[in-house]
Amino acid sequence: MAKFAGVGIAVVGGLFIAGMFLPTDAVRRAVAVHISAISGQTVTVNGPARLSLLPSPSVSVSKVEVGGANGGANVLEAERITARLSLIGLMLGRIEITGLKFTQPRFALLVDADGRANWRSGASLLSLFVPGDDAETSPRLGDVAIDGGQLIYRDERARRRGEINDIDVDVTWPLIGSSLSAGGTFRLRGETISFGGKLERPAALFRKDISPFSLTLDTKAIRAKLTGNALAGRDVQFESQLTFSSPSLKLLAGWLAPEVENVPDFGPVDGTSRITVVDRLMTLDKANIKIAGSRGEGTVSFGFGATRTSLQGTMDFDIVEAQPLLNLQIPTVETGAGSHFNGARLGPLDVDMRLSVANLKAGAITVQKAALSFFAREGRVEASIADGTIFGGRISGRLAITALGDKQARAQAIIALANIQVDDAQRAILGTARLTGVGSLNLDLTGEGGDNGEILRSLKGDGKLRLLSGVVQGFDLTSLARRPDRSAGEVLADSRGGRTSIESATASFRIANGVAATDDALIRGTGYRVALRGDVDPGKRTINFDGAISPQIGNDLVRALELPFSVRGPWFEPAFSFGSEGFVRRPAPQPPAP
Repeated sequence: MAKFAGVGIAVVGGLFIAGMFLPTDAVRRAVAVHISAISGQTVTVNGPARLSLLPSPSVSVSKVEVGGANGGANVLEAERITARLSLIGLMLGRIEITGLKFTQPRFALLVDADGRANWRSGASLLSLFVPGDDAETSPRLGDVAIDGGQLIYRDERARRRGEINDIDVDVTWPLIGSSLSAGGTFRLRGETISFGGKLERPAALFRKDISPFSLTLDTKAIRAKLTGNALAGRDVQFESQLTFSSPSLKLLAGWLAPEVENVPDFGPVDGTSRITVVDRLMTLDKANIKIAGSRGEGTVSFGFGATRTSLQGTMDFDIVEAQPLLNLQIPTVETGAGSHFNGARLGPLDVDMRLSVANLKAGAITVQKAALSFFAREGRVEASIADGTIFGGRISGRLAITALGDKQARAQAIIALANIQVDDAQRAILGTARLTGVGSLNLDLTGEGGDNGEILRSLKGDGKLRLLSGVVQGFDLTSLARRPDRSAGEVLADSRGGRTSIESATASFRIANGVAATDDALIRGTGYRVALRGDVDPGKRTINFDGAISPQIGNDLVRALELPFSVRGPWFEPAFSFGSEGFVRRPAPQPPAP
């Protein structure tokens, strides 16, 4: 025991003596040379150096600056850098650095308008290589720790900016030829991110070769794992297998692309994909994604251009719940005078997505085999549906929103429903069916305004409606036409119950200020004809019609008799009223005078 104690005392004593004779300038210079060899930049130590022997030998230098390349700003400014020293080297009077700790460093990666960067590539690090890249004989780098760091990226040419804060990272890279592992946390876009990763052959990247890698990310918005290969050419490239999960699509999009707004709140989201990054293009290939329980397969790519980001791809889904899409509002901004459309919030994002959906659901409504497309570019957003099957018929349509300056927007909608089963539509929407038949509807609408309400109130356009082979339950119109000799009370009493067959019903209508009006609505059936004129207000959900029922014998209309009536009130529960005198006898037209 006494022998070991003596050895310990001798070691401590040797360290103390070695530390006394190490010149301060030499210590500062050794740290600067070590950092310069790694960074390839000029290093300046403006503060004092302090040597510490216990609990392990280390030296701290303060006010450290790593100069920028091409005359640019400093690439690094650190309040303090602590270098861990080799025990044996120190006893031999040498300064051998085995690890570095950066306290409150600020890294600045800057590119000016001419494309000149203030940092260099790994050329200086490449000069440390030995033939064969032997992990046992290559130079030592040691460990690197960052405590409370910040990274700022500015590219004036591409007009891109980024910032990472609260960087607490540990990097282990003992030898140039050995593997590199790293882990820690940092804050990006307001989210704390935990990560861990490993590069099997990091030195190969500086020779434009390939290195296997693995990486895990854990944030509130996403948990992801990547395993694959990285290549450092003109830009870093990699190809890997990705596994990820997120609580919601809205949360994920808000973290990945904060400039994108009005994202539907689908969730949770998880999946797997092969991911490749080449230059400024990231592609998810053979993606198998599940969103809110709905599975999809396809390809999606993100392009990061100089001024805009692009999203394009094709996906096939089995089921998509469309209600979150229907709840979307046009982007607005609140001001002292209220809210208004904000064209700037459409964002610098270009979208071209094509979706094939086996079942598109909105509550009790289902569209089968729907082909959807979404397009956005420079102030215009467009969504369309084609080739969809709904209620036994077909549906197609397009909705486009175009910015008119920064405070107004124009909305254009084209909708076509063909040969749908009206009773199925009523059951899905109203829960009951009093009308059957095969119906078609065409709408072409345009509106302008500063928010959804203004656009609805300004709607204008036209439309056409047609119904064939229908039946109305609870109302016997034919009995009215057969008995024109009764009073209004008898007419109303006898009309209740029974059913009315409809051979055809047609109407064309005009939309102005959000109200649809018609003056040529016509319903034909066996023994009767009904003419209608009036309007429907979707904003207030009311109808206001006046009409007349006329008997028909064979193909001949009894024009001398008609029963006036009106339909007014909420469109789901309107009130019917008939003329107080029942059928009105119109005078027969007189022949022209000779």
